[in-house]
Formats: sequence, structure tokens, C-alpha cells
Amino acid sequence: ALHAIGPRAARAVKPLVAVLRTAGEEGKIQVVHALHGIGPEARDAVPALRPLLGEGSAELRAREADTLARIGPGARDALP
Repeated sequence: ALHAIGPRAARAVKPLVAVLRTAGEEGKIQVVHALHGIGPEARDAVPALRPLLGEGSAELRAREADTLARIGPGARDALP
């Protein structure tokens, strides 16, 4: 649902990051999907996304990379 709201859901970034830190694989996929929808306004989630790039399933890693690309220049810090 947050994905569909888009940038207007930017207030949810901090709570989503908190969930991201404790969620299992499926929960992380859902959080990353929501952050993707928020787009560039989700740049505060970049520090939490970066360590996950090397973890989880191929689906999770692909979604994370896509989300970082959607965030755009604000995600530069996530580049290795």
C-alpha cells in the first residue's frame, strides 16, 4: 500500500527502516518494495539498505538494487 502512495509516504521511511532491521526475508522484501515506491524521498533509508546488498535471496538483492537506483543520487553512499 505504501508503494502506491509514492513520495507522499516519506514519513514512513524511519518506521520502515526499523522494520527492515528486524524483519525476515519476506518482510524485508515488502519494506524494500515500499521504499521503492517512495523513491528519492526514501534516501534516509540508504544506510540501512547498503549492508543488505550482499545478503538474502537473489530477489531481495535485486529489489534492493532497483530501489537504490530509484532513490537516485541520494543513494550514492550505497555504492561499493
